[in-house]
Amino acid sequence: MSVLAGHRVKLSENTAVKHPVVSILALCFNHEKFLDEALLSIENLTYPHLDVWVVDDASSDSSPEILRHWQNKRPDWHFVLQETNLGNCRTFNQLLHQCSGDWVIDFATDDLLEKDALQHWVARAESAPGIGFCYADGIVLDQETGKRKRFSETISRNTFPEGKILPELLSQPFICPPAVLFNKEALLNLGGYDENLHYEDWDAWLRISHQYPVLFHPEAVITYRKHPASMSASLVLKRNRKILQSTVRILERIEHWPEFLTNPGSMAGFTRYHLRMCFGLQLPEEAHLFYQVLQRTGNQKWSDTVLYKLAGSLPFMYPVYKAFRQFRTWMQMRGKED
Repeated sequence: MSVLAGHRVKLSENTAVKHPVVSILALCFNHEKFLDEALLSIENLTYPHLDVWVVDDASSDSSPEILRHWQNKRPDWHFVLQETNLGNCRTFNQLLHQCSGDWVIDFATDDLLEKDALQHWVARAESAPGIGFCYADGIVLDQETGKRKRFSETISRNTFPEGKILPELLSQPFICPPAVLFNKEALLNLGGYDENLHYEDWDAWLRISHQYPVLFHPEAVITYRKHPASMSASLVLKRNRKILQSTVRILERIEHWPEFLTNPGSMAGFTRYHLRMCFGLQLPEEAHLFYQVLQRTGNQKWSDTVLYKLAGSLPFMYPVYKAFRQFRTWMQMRGKED
């Protein structure tokens, strides 16, 4: 039973039914191959109470031309064609202050919204006043193979927590990144996305869950397109470094939150996992930062010291680590198919 069940409200026949507005903030950057299909999925939604904002973040492909066509086609939507790339976080925050919805969806224009899903998703979110967000299941589309699979079938867990989920967010992943319906007021109260980070979703979930309960909706609401990996090893390393540096900043912000002081295991396990990743990628500076988090929280072990000291000293570890992760991913997917 949901811990939020007590918040459900039964409307009487004389009660005026409120129709909450959902703002879809559709952010585009070089999505020309997917853009028409993504916007068509918004246009085909059966939920009528929408506030749609479509922004191109200075794409270098034909996305702006495609959006000009849609601007003529849908004058009831808001279109913004930026001349300078501001990045996802900054662009999203600007739209957050302009949109009129009670609920907000951060929608990338290479994904697809499911036609009839929004009605039930909003009803689920509205069933518990005061939540920070309602996350849902999704469909993962492998762009390379064309295979579709429920997000819940691609992860190694069967339960999806509700209510106060903060410690759970440092365990195995269970939230499909684009399938989150934000309470606009809660997101505004916390200042929106952190524009100093390389990624925004996990940080936003943490900060909201620190102050608000959340709900889970079991239906698939969005198709999440998985692009094939095509970057060179050097680019992957650069991307990983930025992600890891942002993760450390987030840990530094939350390491003294009461939920983690009383439950140090989740913080320690999460930090140690990233220290091992730094060892595998042979990133000594980032390894030092994660090791310092373990030291400050009193959770370091002798094995952590060994990994930290050896990060950067064993260059052959990176190809071994990369091969191991590829093999593990293959085994996990094979197990799901079986």
